[in-house]
Amino acid sequence: MDNTTSSNTSKQMHYLNQVDLAKALQANNSADVELSIHDIIFAAIHQSKLIRFIVNKGRGVQQSIPGRILDFDPARSLIHVYHVDEKQVYILQLNEIDEFIV
Repeated sequence: MDNTTSSNTSKQMHYLNQVDLAKALQANNSADVELSIHDIIFAAIHQSKLIRFIVNKGRGVQQSIPGRILDFDPARSLIHVYHVDEKQVYILQLNEIDEFIV
């Protein structure tokens, strides 16, 4: 993570701990919540939110993963997700995720 991202995120940490992720993820976001996908991911980590990930596995196959984000590497676009039902960790590329549902 570069210093710019680190300092920007740490300045917003108080805000990210209180933001309503469901509103931030809505397609027609009428609230004054404008967050980047990186900010949403960091907020989910700090709030320990349970999120359902709809993941595109290729060839039209989708997988639904209910879990919590453990770690995010913005430089490589990798997300470590703990699957709460299977009790295992998945490593997902950000571009594999079709949808976040809070």
